[in-house]
This record gives sequence, structure tokens and C-alpha cells, in this order.
Amino acid sequence: MAERIGLFGGLFDPPHNGHRHIAMSFLASGYLDRLWVVPTAWPAHKIGRRTDFNHRYAMCGFAFADLPQLQVIDIESELPAPSFTIHTLLTLRARHPEAQFVLCMGTDQLHAFHIWHRWSDILKVADLLVVERIGFPTDIPTALKRYADSITFVRHSPTDHASMLARLAPDQADLPEKVKRYIQLNRLYG
Repeated sequence: MAERIGLFGGLFDPPHNGHRHIAMSFLASGYLDRLWVVPTAWPAHKIGRRTDFNHRYAMCGFAFADLPQLQVIDIESELPAPSFTIHTLLTLRARHPEAQFVLCMGTDQLHAFHIWHRWSDILKVADLLVVERIGFPTDIPTALKRYADSITFVRHSPTDHASMLARLAPDQADLPEKVKRYIQLNRLYG
């Protein structure tokens, strides 16, 4: 049977304890053999200032270091801008043809998924594993109903964390201690 690898992507600017909590729910689901955290290098949908990829990648390394079966990968830094999930998936499938990839997301992203670049092509190469996010319904959106067999919801107790709040007041945010120290040492978000 093919190894099932979850891909948990995001800006992670910065990665906070809510991200850790989500990753732990994906790992505890029993649906995955491993989970790869994939910081987005060149986000197509995020406009405005963002922290350099190398800093975000390093912070992810600190944030998720102690979680078993989890690895932070920098695949998107190798791909051309902008970062599109379909390009990342196709590149990973070419490099790891024996693996079965599963795209991991929250209900916030599930309800926006039908506007992603080549979203229907994504569903041809990966199933979706979904956790609840506060403020977003835990149902399958109308645009995705015909793909219901490719969508699995994971048991998760959502928390109210936001990277934007962590950028505004990192000393007061719910961040892993090593991430807080990294932010201070590198004078990020100041």
C-alpha cells in the first residue's frame, strides 16, 4: 500500500500554536503515515508585505520540531512564482511516485477551494483532509458536492489563533517559545 503523506501548506507568518494543534489533529487522525508542512514561497492570493521565506521556513522548523512523523519541506522555494498548489503537487508526485498525497486544510480553505488555481485538477491527484476552523461551516460546499468522496473531515477542537495578531504583538501571542525567540533575535514584526 502506498505511503499516505499529508501536505499542510500555508504562509506560516509566523507559525503559531494553532498551527501545531491542527498538525497534531491531522497526525492523530490515523489517515496519514506522515505530514509535511509546506510553507508557501510566493503566495498568489496574499497581497502586501510578508516575512522572507527563509525566516518563515526556519520558524516552521522550530514550531514543529518535536512532532513525530512531521517534516518541514522547502519545495516551494524551488518552484517558479507564484506558488500554486497544483504545481507543488505535480512536482512532489514526480519525485515520489510511490506516495499518495493528501492535501490538508481547514474549513476556511475548503470553502474557498473552488476558486483555487486548477482546483479540479488538484482533486484528480490528491484527496482533501479537513479540520474545523472557527467561523466556517463543517459541511461540503455546493461547488464541491460531486467530489464528496475525496473529502474527509478530521476530529479537531478548533482554537482561535491568527498569524496577523501574532505579527502585531508577538510577545503576547500564543507562539512556541523557540519561535518567539527567533522573532526577537531577528527583529521580525517590529
